[in-house]
Amino acid sequence: EAQVYLMAYYPVNEKKARAAMSPAPLVRTNASVCRANGMLRVLAAEFGFRYIDCNDGLKDETGTIVLYEAPHHLKDTFKDLAGLLGEDRRIALCREMTKKYEEVIRTTIGGALEEEPRGEYVLVIEGRDVREVQEEKQAAFAEMSIEAHMELYLQKGMDRKEAMKAVAADRGVPKREIYQALL
Repeated sequence: EAQVYLMAYYPVNEKKARAAMSPAPLVRTNASVCRANGMLRVLAAEFGFRYIDCNDGLKDETGTIVLYEAPHHLKDTFKDLAGLLGEDRRIALCREMTKKYEEVIRTTIGGALEEEPRGEYVLVIEGRDVREVQEEKQAAFAEMSIEAHMELYLQKGMDRKEAMKAVAADRGVPKREIYQALL
């Protein structure tokens, strides 16, 4: 089953952008990006799509990520993606889609940094392995005491039974183990 996502755009380094665009007027600022992201969030909710702010949580996204990027932003986008997702993440650079000279380059994000961009691209980025993400979360929760883990959910407004279920799911153990540990 396919899921549809609307994704926020990454912030602008305004200092760099002003220097590069001088004396042309600066159109793409952090403020304008924030306004656009706010509109995307509303649009996603209106149509039942999942909204992703790529500044928050994209690293652990397990689904395939599809982006469109203009040629003058590609190098910076690859650098941002390398920092956010790692250089080893697989990516397909798709150009001239549905045209006679369609081109698809399959590489890693690190390899994409070495490509010389020509034209607009659709970037298809591999999601993280679900098991790997789950193992990392379980390891992080294993370092936390069960009591502190429970308190985390209780502070979010969950009742005790729901919190125990959530803690058990986070740790990959049966609910009765959490119950026994809290007696």
